[in-house]
Amino acid sequence: MGFGLARLAVSDLAVQQLETAMKKQGLKGAAIGTSVLDENFSDPKFHPVWAKAEELGAVLFMHPASPPELAKRCAAAAS
Repeated sequence: MGFGLARLAVSDLAVQQLETAMKKQGLKGAAIGTSVLDENFSDPKFHPVWAKAEELGAVLFMHPASPPELAKRCAAAAS
């Protein structure tokens, strides 16, 4: 058991990476960064990633590379 990586900068690739991690490698989810080119996680370009994670029951672990930045992005996504 473990986590794969999903590179959110290219959402189509992140969807493929998540599916591979879950279905082919037997992992439980993926680690993602807290910053993607200064874009908010609520941006529609990320919706396919969140939908695939939900479909697969994947856990997404946000690696806290920069906690103040994470707090700002999560607040923006919640509004």
